[in-house]
Amino acid sequence: MGFVLGLIEASWISIGLVMLPLLIGAFLRNKAKADKSDIMIDVDKKMDEKIAPINKRMDKHDEDFKDFKHNEFDPMKQDIQELITKTSVLKTQTDTIITGQENLMKFIIKMSDKLDTKKDK
Repeated sequence: MGFVLGLIEASWISIGLVMLPLLIGAFLRNKAKADKSDIMIDVDKKMDEKIAPINKRMDKHDEDFKDFKHNEFDPMKQDIQELITKTSVLKTQTDTIITGQENLMKFIIKMSDKLDTKKDK
């Protein structure tokens, strides 16, 4: 409002008094943004410095785990595959034995029936 009145009256003092706080405010806002970006750059650098040793340790742990996995898990996987194969073979053989026993029981019952019929005669 003071700016408009200053323009109407052509009073450079009124114009200056209104524009001065606006310019100072714009300058301070720009300065704050610049300081904030500088602070964020410093924070990022410090974070990178703090995280770098942690990343190195994590990489070392990853390599150790890969070695452990290679040395420990691969033989276990082979053993598990062998157990699965043996289990399937045993299941098949057990089914065959059960079928054979059923057939044998049928044969024994059939023979005992024949013997009973011969005794009756």
